Amino acid sequence: MISFLFKIANIARKIYWKIFKPKSVGVRVLVKKEESILLVKHHYCKSFYLPGGGVKKGEAPMEAARRELSEECGLFLKNFKLLGKYLNDYEGKKDDIFLFLAKTEREEGLKPGLEIESCNYFPLDLLPADLSPGTARRIEEYRNKKFNGGVW
Repeated sequence: MISFLFKIANIARKIYWKIFKPKSVGVRVLVKKEESILLVKHHYCKSFYLPGGGVKKGEAPMEAARRELSEECGLFLKNFKLLGKYLNDYEGKKDDIFLFLAKTEREEGLKPGLEIESCNYFPLDLLPADLSPGTARRIEEYRNKKFNGGVW
């Protein structure tokens, strides 16, 4: 039932975006543990994504990244590195996305949040086939150490 409600809310949100074309700010976090990357799957999406979400009014992007990791996966990481800033206008809104890198050495228990169906680490050489296109591009940039046209 909750999955159905999230899907309906997501459809309504996308219709709103197409009509009003709002500007928003979001974050994504590339969490690396050894040679694996953390990916999440939302109840309302078919693809896997890097964890992240919207930046609240008055919130710094790095704080939003910390909050989103906590809400989506139950992770409480402190050290983040900004990798780049991207414009996403695919869904009809103008979304500035800040991409951060966070590394963890510890084995932390992942706990999917309310909107998350699953969150797991995937080895870089065994990523799921159903990655979102943007997630696939960001992971490829990470592999090649290139972000926003610069070298990382």
